Amino acid sequence: MSDRTAYDIIYEKIDNENLKKVIHDHYTNDNWSENQSSLTALSNDQKLAHFDILVAKIFQIRQSSLLYNYRESLAFIDEILPLVDENNNEISYRALKGFIRHTIAITLAYLGKMRVQRFNDNYNSACIIYNELGMVQDLNRLKTEYIDVKYYYTDIFLLEDLLKETRDLHDSVQTPVEKLELVFRLAAFNLLNFINNNINNNKKNIIYSEEYFLEYIEKNESDNYKTYWAKCGLLITKHYQNKPIDKSFFEESIPSGSMSKAKGFPIILFLIARAHIIAGKEKKAKDLFFGVERRVNELLDQFPHDLDYQIIVLERFGLVLEEWINYNIKNTEEPVLDRICHVIHVNELLQNRLLLKDKFSLSILDDGLFNAMGRIQKILDSGKSLIYSTIKIKNDNNEQKQYVIVINGLMEEDVEIVELDYKYINQIKLKFSTTFLTDSKKEEQDDILNEYGNLLKPMIEKLNLNEYMVVPNELFSLLPMHMAREKGKYLYETKQFNYLPNLTFFTKQKKDININLGVYYSTEEENSIDEAKALESKFSAKLYPDPNIETFKTINDHNAVHIVAHHHDGHLRFKDHTINTDELINLFSGNINFASFNICNSFNQEDMKPRHPLYSKSVAQQVISRGINTVLTHNWELGQRAALLFSKYYPSKTMPKEMNQFKPSEYGGYMFWGGHLIGK
Repeated sequence: MSDRTAYDIIYEKIDNENLKKVIHDHYTNDNWSENQSSLTALSNDQKLAHFDILVAKIFQIRQSSLLYNYRESLAFIDEILPLVDENNNEISYRALKGFIRHTIAITLAYLGKMRVQRFNDNYNSACIIYNELGMVQDLNRLKTEYIDVKYYYTDIFLLEDLLKETRDLHDSVQTPVEKLELVFRLAAFNLLNFINNNINNNKKNIIYSEEYFLEYIEKNESDNYKTYWAKCGLLITKHYQNKPIDKSFFEESIPSGSMSKAKGFPIILFLIARAHIIAGKEKKAKDLFFGVERRVNELLDQFPHDLDYQIIVLERFGLVLEEWINYNIKNTEEPVLDRICHVIHVNELLQNRLLLKDKFSLSILDDGLFNAMGRIQKILDSGKSLIYSTIKIKNDNNEQKQYVIVINGLMEEDVEIVELDYKYINQIKLKFSTTFLTDSKKEEQDDILNEYGNLLKPMIEKLNLNEYMVVPNELFSLLPMHMAREKGKYLYETKQFNYLPNLTFFTKQKKDININLGVYYSTEEENSIDEAKALESKFSAKLYPDPNIETFKTINDHNAVHIVAHHHDGHLRFKDHTINTDELINLFSGNINFASFNICNSFNQEDMKPRHPLYSKSVAQQVISRGINTVLTHNWELGQRAALLFSKYYPSKTMPKEMNQFKPSEYGGYMFWGGHLIGK
């Protein structure tokens, strides 16, 4: 085992004294935001030795990554790799290669590329080099940084597993500095595990978190920015244990780097924000939140078409954005209209943000924030009102909450934030699965929808207009709000509900245009044949019985498309063949104004799993992403008789009242997305 690190060996080998000074300030003194121009000049100086040029370039990559300029980092990575001599086995050169591979691997992970081979190659190469050179400290630092970024890959790594990995690494490292770095992570991860899970069943985590934060503060030799972060964490842990909190450090001079170095680390931003809110210093938290929102938009703009990158950015900052929503819900001192605009423009960052990213970017104001008021105004100007459901969040009492915002106008009395009982939501979700997806009686299903109405009663009481655009979330994307029952009636019998994946999707009503309808249907069922013939008679529609994928390429010859078939496990079934649904959806273009899918199971259950609804995989949202303005789908199994009756009202954007003769499970999953119709 070597006592010297890769950095030590690299530093000794450097010829250029100016380069030595720059990287010493960057790495040893932790001033990585300084000397940007010097690093650029040095990396482009062809007079430098080859070794020195590589050093300058890899520290340029590290600096760009730490400053969240990932586009620049990626460009520098592409520059440096061809310059590396893989056959040079001199110790100093191998140490540099390990450092290069290490830096590139972690940078790629923050770019959302942990699943790609390029990440694995660089990470494994760094591990091999460090092991061969006996550089245990470097290997431990790589593992620590790997743990840091794993936290954001919520679909791969569980927090409990990361906690165990961190504990194991803490127990194996040798130096006090290494142990202390891992103590801080153990403190933060235990706190997050406490917050993410049920407060009553997870008290051990908050106790451990307090102990680790205290240990870090006591053992850290300097009262620096990391100590400040630990004090924020300690304040939070004491608050949740009803212990006296010490907020005096907020009145002291804040150590240099406490805010600037936290900008790219959402866990730290969360600690700072929640500590300030608990301490009653909301103004500081609010300023921080606005900064986070702008930073997220800036980061997303770096690689607007890279889905992996966009997802990892939003997952990284999701916790802080939830806290921003929570702050606006709680802060009753501000006008309610201002609060709901803040809630919506933050929620829009996470609400199918990646599905309609081009439209979203058009709604960003010059100040870097989403134009929530402008989008709301467009809906109100169209003669409709808005119901907006938020994502699921944890409030500062660690209680799970979901909110519905009702906007009937722009006066204070026209706006309401309604808190929903999330335990009640979960109960209905469970009952829905056991009742609607089985052959239950209509009365049993109506009982569930009566309970649904009771859950939504505080919202329903505020619905004093007739037409509502609804942005649904969670349960409301599966079980449409219009199916809730109140006073013996379904809501669709008294109100009109149309749905939006997010606010960016809404555009003004187009003028009626002549309908040119293509009907693509299965001949396996007599009802689907009858449905197709009825539409042919009513609209002179062109019929396509049992179409194959080549036949479906004709959909763009029509401005309206109607599909009738059985749908299961991502495939549409016709008489003698099946068609992959994704392959079909990729054929759609913006030439089509209205697409209706009289098919089963349009809702993708995977949409219920992620913490944040960044990218829906359901049929309606996927078709919308292809530029279709109006889409009709059904979320679960569709009754044939109900489908036939519903088609007689084509292309109505409302649920016909006559549908109430059927069991809700046979038709209740119909959702009309958008508000545009074609034809008279």
